[in-house]
Amino acid sequence: MDEKRILLVEDDASQAAMLCLELKRRGFRVDAEKTVAAATARVEKEIFDAVVTDLRLGSGDGLRVITAVKSSQPETGVIVITGHGSIDTAVAAMKAGAFDYLTKPVDPDALTHLVRNGVEHRRLATENKRLRKSLDAVAGTEAIIGESASIQRVVDLV
Repeated sequence: MDEKRILLVEDDASQAAMLCLELKRRGFRVDAEKTVAAATARVEKEIFDAVVTDLRLGSGDGLRVITAVKSSQPETGVIVITGHGSIDTAVAAMKAGAFDYLTKPVDPDALTHLVRNGVEHRRLATENKRLRKSLDAVAGTEAIIGESASIQRVVDLV
C-alpha cells in the first residue's frame, strides 16, 4: 500500500513535531506547514489525501485553510484540531467544510482514526466521480427516459 499524503498545518513547533512523528509511525507521509499562506499555496498546487489543521494559527484563521482545500480539492477531508474547542468553533469548522474535529490535547489514536477515515472519504469520492464520468460516457442520452415533446426537445438540445 502506498503512503498517503497528509498536510499538517500547525504553528506550535512541539505539537507539529509530535503529530508528524505519530502520523509517520502509522504509515503516512506527512508534510508540515506553519502558516495559512504556506498551507494555501501547497493545496493549490499539490494533492493531499487528507489535511490536518489547527484552527487558531498565529498567521491567521484555520478556517481559511479549510476554504482553500475545499476550493482546490473538494474531495480531500480536512480534520480540524484546536485547543480552544467550543460548540461554536466546531460548528463553524464543519460549515466551512471540515471532515471532522478534535480538541487538544490530541489523542494520536483518535487522530489516526480520523485521518484514515478522511483518506477513505477522498478515495470513495474520487472513485464515485470517476464512475459517474464513465457511466455518463457509456449511457449518453439513451439513459433519459421519456417520450414527451418536452423531453425530446431536451434530448435534441443535449
